[in-house]
Amino acid sequence: AAGDQAIIDAATVLRTTFRQSDILARLGGDEFVILATSTDNEDEKVPSLRLEANIDAFNNRQSRPYKLSISLGMLRKPSNQASTIDSLLVRADRQMYLHKQHKKAGAGSEHTDSASDQMTGQLF
Repeated sequence: AAGDQAIIDAATVLRTTFRQSDILARLGGDEFVILATSTDNEDEKVPSLRLEANIDAFNNRQSRPYKLSISLGMLRKPSNQASTIDSLLVRADRQMYLHKQHKKAGAGSEHTDSASDQMTGQLF
């Protein structure tokens, strides 16, 4: 089915976007989470820009009955700040929801939902 293929495609794009040292997991349904390490001098926008470029490249290369689209919730956790995985996921999920709302508002009538439109993002 197209929904299953969209999830496979999203996982493939995510794997090519992030480093082997980053942890990529599917939470269920069409939600993924990435635990990505970064250095202090790394721009936090680099992973999301790389992901957007890889999604665009995928959509231009592949002939699918859908356009792959990922809503991203991204946050940076200082290494000296104690947090549970659950609290990080809640915060990233909030960010992802805001990103999804922003995309829908900006896309107007051209926005098309796909089975992979809601992917939970990166935790730094």
